[in-house]
Amino acid sequence: MDQVPRALILTLALAATGCAAGAGRGRASGSGGPSAAPPAPVAAVGEERLTKGDLADFVWERFREQWWQAVDEMIDERLVTAEARRLSVAVPPSALDAAVEAEAKARGEQLRARFGDGMDLASAVQAYYGVDVDTWRKTILRPRLANHLALERVVRLSARTREQVVARVIVLRDRARAADIRAKIDQGADFSLTALSESEDPSKALGGVIPAIGRGDLAVPGIEDALFRAAPGSLVGPLEVTVAGRSEFHLYRVVDRTAPWAGPPDALLVRLEEDLRQQPVTRAEYDRWSARTRRTYGVRYFAPDGSVLRPEPAGR
Repeated sequence: MDQVPRALILTLALAATGCAAGAGRGRASGSGGPSAAPPAPVAAVGEERLTKGDLADFVWERFREQWWQAVDEMIDERLVTAEARRLSVAVPPSALDAAVEAEAKARGEQLRARFGDGMDLASAVQAYYGVDVDTWRKTILRPRLANHLALERVVRLSARTREQVVARVIVLRDRARAADIRAKIDQGADFSLTALSESEDPSKALGGVIPAIGRGDLAVPGIEDALFRAAPGSLVGPLEVTVAGRSEFHLYRVVDRTAPWAGPPDALLVRLEEDLRQQPVTRAEYDRWSARTRRTYGVRYFAPDGSVLRPEPAGR
């Protein structure tokens, strides 16, 4: 599986494609100051001032994918800060130093690959950020990477410190078909091969393998309770789940149960670093953490005009 991407750590080359805001639309979003003050500008075209509110509206309307990416990055930073404090997570300085060196080197190589040998990192940093490379590394790159490394550690430790169920799943959208598949597996059909041929979930490609499920991970508590009551080797389901207003039927094979890590925070952090070296955090692992923590903290989304958006979908 893919590792968790460095969220919104854009290459310097992409900074050259920054958005130019459109004409003011009479919205107050993004002024950042008292109501009586004029909205803060980001640019001007002649006498026309382009404000942070204009920029927010423009990105929302024209670059919706980048908008969500930036919003989720900002939310992740807040969640990571809170969870790192709760779990006593600390990023080893040596790991952060190595990440900064590797990222700076990669940025330089990306620039040369795109623009040729005439474009070096120092001139690009000066052009895009108005600072020298050392300042950029300390004040911009290092904080971004520190948050990314903390995210990896928070995701993994929050999973390891809760009891978990290891399971495979087959997802079907027809009740009768789900019952038929259950009967065939009861009669000896291989669960993984059946998932590969019959499941309607992306996990079918891996024979139904999904990330380990910890207490509190699932948006449907009834499924979680059923899985934690089952002994390893048991079949659970099919269980009916409503996803985006549509019924699905989930059949699980419980593979194993794992006990939570226990001990003082310092001991757990040593164990955590070794665990991450052996098995980096996957995208699926991050997605499960993201959904659970957003439910726990009550994250909500809003459009630039203040209207509520995107209620959290039911997770699995």
